Amino acid sequence: AAPLLQEIAGAGQPAAAMPPAGSAGNAQPVEALRISVRPAPNGVSPLRTQYEDPLWLLFAIAGLVFLTACANVATLSLARATAREPELALRFALGATRFRVVRQLLVEGGLLACAGAIAGLAIATTAARAILAMLSTPTDPVVLDVGLDWRIATFTAGLITITTLVFSLAPALRIASRPHTPDPSRTTASRAG
Repeated sequence: AAPLLQEIAGAGQPAAAMPPAGSAGNAQPVEALRISVRPAPNGVSPLRTQYEDPLWLLFAIAGLVFLTACANVATLSLARATAREPELALRFALGATRFRVVRQLLVEGGLLACAGAIAGLAIATTAARAILAMLSTPTDPVVLDVGLDWRIATFTAGLITITTLVFSLAPALRIASRPHTPDPSRTTASRAG
């Protein structure tokens, strides 16, 4: 190996160490080699390269479904608040302040969002385990940590807060800002006659 190192060094290349079984035909200086270092806290798996692009697509689709669901819930919340106008008018007539009515509608929206988030996390946990069970075979089990991560929990809590504020506050402020005059089509006299 010493004459080979001298030959490489004599050609203007820096001397490099070679494995003992190497030959002059496949020798490369160590400096020409590139090493790739990647984080692998859960190990290295070929599943990452195989399923990375489909999982990003699935993530984007899930985001679109989430936005659609939020829009549907906002519409239902607005319709529910509109249907509750007689009740809210009665509350205002009995002396409730706008702040108390808005606070009540925000609490109701928050409870609805928390119930949806808890149900969503339960379904996601069950679905993740089911997907891993489908991918695993008796000879090649897939072992991935799919437990709840604090970053996901924080992200979910942030989404709950944002969706509650946006999709509960808008109908609440809409109802609270209206003048509360009775609707003649909803009075008992108009229903009787």
